[in-house]
Amino acid sequence: SSITLSNPRQAKFQYRLEGHDEDWVEAWNQREAHYTKPDPGLYQFKVRASNHQGGWGKGSVSRVIRIEPFPWQRRSFQITVGLITSFLVALVAWLSMREVYRNRIQSLIRAQALEKERARIAEDLHDHLGAQSTQMIFQSKALAEHVSSKDRPELHSLTDQIQRIARDMALGLDEIVWTTDPSKDNVESSMAFFLAYAEVYFKDTPIRLRIDIPLGLESRGLSTELRHQVFLAVREALTNVLKHSKASEIWLRIHFKNHHLVLAVEDNGIGIPSIKKQMSRNGLVNIRRRIESIGGVVNFKPGKCGGFSVQISAPLR
Repeated sequence: SSITLSNPRQAKFQYRLEGHDEDWVEAWNQREAHYTKPDPGLYQFKVRASNHQGGWGKGSVSRVIRIEPFPWQRRSFQITVGLITSFLVALVAWLSMREVYRNRIQSLIRAQALEKERARIAEDLHDHLGAQSTQMIFQSKALAEHVSSKDRPELHSLTDQIQRIARDMALGLDEIVWTTDPSKDNVESSMAFFLAYAEVYFKDTPIRLRIDIPLGLESRGLSTELRHQVFLAVREALTNVLKHSKASEIWLRIHFKNHHLVLAVEDNGIGIPSIKKQMSRNGLVNIRRRIESIGGVVNFKPGKCGGFSVQISAPLR
């Protein structure tokens, strides 16, 4: 019905791509149909025509059209790309984790080597300097027994000084060995050393040492930095008591609370008239600086017996 030999230019056309077009598309007198980016698949392309009288034919011409997908649109290609992407992501993650674990292993190796070196230094100090300082103490005592304070007062005073220096040197050496030895990075060793140091420190003084420490302390590790800074702070507090407090008794209290090491050094001496004015003293400043460097807190307050109290709280990391 679209054939009109008398006036072919008046023939009109409509087309439809089933699966793509919802209705017929007017082509008028054009002999071409244009589509942009149809999805891959099977389609049936239909065309119908009308003559110059305007009547559409009852039938239509159809052709089956297959639109092949691009390579990247194929399922196999998408699966392959997905697998390759997953493999690359897994590879990057594995390489990253390997680097992390390698760095961690290297860090552990360095830490182990450092601990071995610390242990060796502590052993050398204890074996050599420790033996020499002990020998010096015994020799100075033997010399003092042969010197009469009446006959040679100046020589007797000199032997006393030598004994004090030897004792101080032995005490300082014990401190260095304890700080250096990695096997002492624990609660038991730290508490034992604190108490032993305090006993020796006040042994030949008129101040009586009292110790308050709970039985059966939980075994746990302490970092080298924490136990060293806490000890230096406690030593500073003990020195202040001996030099300035005029006390007859001192209390050293140690316990644990909420994952914190809590210590208190308290005396029954003359105290401090104005704590705020004394906060600039080097000893108190050093105590606060050392404890704050390990994330701890220190409080200075009047003691329960009228003296002075230094309270330290250091977190166990």
